[in-house]
Amino acid sequence: MVILSIADMHLRTEQDHSVAFKNSLANFTKFMATTIIPDDRWKPDFICICGDITDKAKKEEFEKAQGIVSQIAQSAELSGQYVMMVPGNHDLVRPTGDSDTLDRYVNDTKQWLDNGNKIPDATHDAFSTYAAFRASMLQETDSIQYVDLMKELKIDDMRGLYGLRVFHNDKVVFAEFNSTWCDIGGTRRSVRLGNILVNKAFQRLQQYKDAGYFIVGMFHHSLRFLDVQEYQVRSHFHVYDNIVKVCDICLSGHEHGMEAKDPDALGNSCQYILNAGFFSIDPENFLHESGATLLRINRNEETLQVRKLLRKSDNTWHDSDTISTYSLAIRRHTSPINPEIPKTPIPKNVSSRDDRAMTSAILRIFGDSFSLGNKIDGSTDTYELRSTATGQLEAHVVFADQHNALSVDAALPAEHDKKLLVINVNGNYTDCKDPTDAILRKRFRKQILSGSVVVLSS
Repeated sequence: MVILSIADMHLRTEQDHSVAFKNSLANFTKFMATTIIPDDRWKPDFICICGDITDKAKKEEFEKAQGIVSQIAQSAELSGQYVMMVPGNHDLVRPTGDSDTLDRYVNDTKQWLDNGNKIPDATHDAFSTYAAFRASMLQETDSIQYVDLMKELKIDDMRGLYGLRVFHNDKVVFAEFNSTWCDIGGTRRSVRLGNILVNKAFQRLQQYKDAGYFIVGMFHHSLRFLDVQEYQVRSHFHVYDNIVKVCDICLSGHEHGMEAKDPDALGNSCQYILNAGFFSIDPENFLHESGATLLRINRNEETLQVRKLLRKSDNTWHDSDTISTYSLAIRRHTSPINPEIPKTPIPKNVSSRDDRAMTSAILRIFGDSFSLGNKIDGSTDTYELRSTATGQLEAHVVFADQHNALSVDAALPAEHDKKLLVINVNGNYTDCKDPTDAILRKRFRKQILSGSVVVLSS
């Protein structure tokens, strides 16, 4: 599966901008036709546009954008059905008024995002133009579905503003999140995805993930821009944590630049790619910066290859020097993996029900230092945890539900001292049978003390 990922087109109607963009776009489509499309390995299956499609959210800009997006899709030999997009902060009609008016807009919008009551009129009006634009491109078939999360909140006329694009034949879901509700310019406003909306999306996405679908999360702002309510506060739905948990990769824009950043591993779980600006202006020197990214995902080998496409000063396009490969199985990696390092083997006697979850959890938490050994107890899903370097038994590891994790030690070999460390599969410390065992608590990411029992809770 190959994704062409772009962001920040900033389409305007001004003549000077239009001419420059037209030249850049013509050369990009030529580059796609002559360099990318002939190579079947890199021919895009999907296109993701991560916001700021227009510059001022004018109706005529969106009308222009419809033709531009169609051109980009045609250059990849795709129809509009295979184009995903999210709004950017330049794609909403920004409310006008004094500081009190803007503050009232932000506060009313935040309250709606937290409690899901009637959408404020000002918020509705700010996004109605984008919603109509996106809805016009949402064609559905028996195998291509759109899950409209706004409709689930009884907002029937905002189709396309926030939803899931599901491709059943390809078993992939694109989550089109909206991060721009409160980013209205002027003084710095907080970035919110919306507690209620993300909760609804997460419930659906978890079902798809359990069914083996690949999940791509899209938003305009990087998740690091989220305000504290959604990034750290745990009193409500865990917005940041659950997006990272359920998505296999995440894409964003907003920050421009000449080329995409190398992927980061969010929460030791999800590969995240920050796109370059497809056609944006560097505010320091006013040069046009343009870039795009091809992402080649091999779901069998669980790898992500990143190929950066760059625009030269003469408007022609070219490849970056290297194509980097990243792991999707060991998602904690933030640098290219060495292809000569073999994957940790899955023992033959590990049950098919747990081998993937167990092995992935071991690798995310302990890295390559430890590997899953033989299964020693079927009733409690207990395995050996061995040193990869020496093969020595270091501990026993149990895959258990968080609620019964503290009772599994009864079935373990009597010679163990039953120090019990419970770790969620995402790597977070949960509980310890002996709370005074500070060494075990502090060092579990780096080493396992001989004779301990590690419980990975779901």
